[in-house]
Amino acid sequence: MEENEIHVVMTDQRMPGMTGVEFLKNVRGEFPEAIRLLFTGYADIKAVKDAGYDDAQVIEIVLHVALNTLTNYVNEVAKTAIDFPAVAARAA
Repeated sequence: MEENEIHVVMTDQRMPGMTGVEFLKNVRGEFPEAIRLLFTGYADIKAVKDAGYDDAQVIEIVLHVALNTLTNYVNEVAKTAIDFPAVAARAA
């Protein structure tokens, strides 16, 4: 990772030898400007709090996810037209 500029780091919480929280703490020390994303297939609030989030931030995250999920369901049921232009994919 030292050879490249790092913008985003994604990791799973449950990994062999180190948790995702531990890994992201190390990343933050070396790349403080990088966006850090922690994924888990488990409802693991302790891991989120270990990552440095307080109760208010956890509630905010959960509410944003709930709002986005509800909005997506409503738009799917209502067959809402997409109101932004399509963008063609291109090779990096």
